[in-house]
Amino acid sequence: MTDDGDLRSESVFRDRWRERRSASSPFGELVKQPRWITAGLVALATLIVAGLVAAFTITIAQTAALPAAAQDTSVLAVRGDGPAPDLGSVVQFRDASGITISGTVSEVTPTEIVARLERPSSSPAGVLIVPSGRQRLIDVLLSRLL
Repeated sequence: MTDDGDLRSESVFRDRWRERRSASSPFGELVKQPRWITAGLVALATLIVAGLVAAFTITIAQTAALPAAAQDTSVLAVRGDGPAPDLGSVVQFRDASGITISGTVSEVTPTEIVARLERPSSSPAGVLIVPSGRQRLIDVLLSRLL
């Protein structure tokens, strides 16, 4: 009690906490982090850098689906605007029912692509899936985000 009759309370716990904090580090010094926080931040930074390196170096193969007609083991497709596949490139013929047959490019002209299939196709119409180039992973991801 004070002289004028008021009841005053002093925060003993708060004073002790302040004393401990001020005694452990001088004024203006940064608060020290526990070691696991520093290790976690280093691991996170390492993973981010590794992800960025991977995104800039990994490439993804792109394909083009061209309308095609099959007869026995030969497929003729109308060439699109993209680059022509190399002779011997692996292609796939997908018929209307969804059956896929692998093959290789045997001839390329300015307007057509001829491929030889591993086995005969049961359907005369479908699409020929040909390689059309490669693109960096970061370009694919950014184009989807933007």
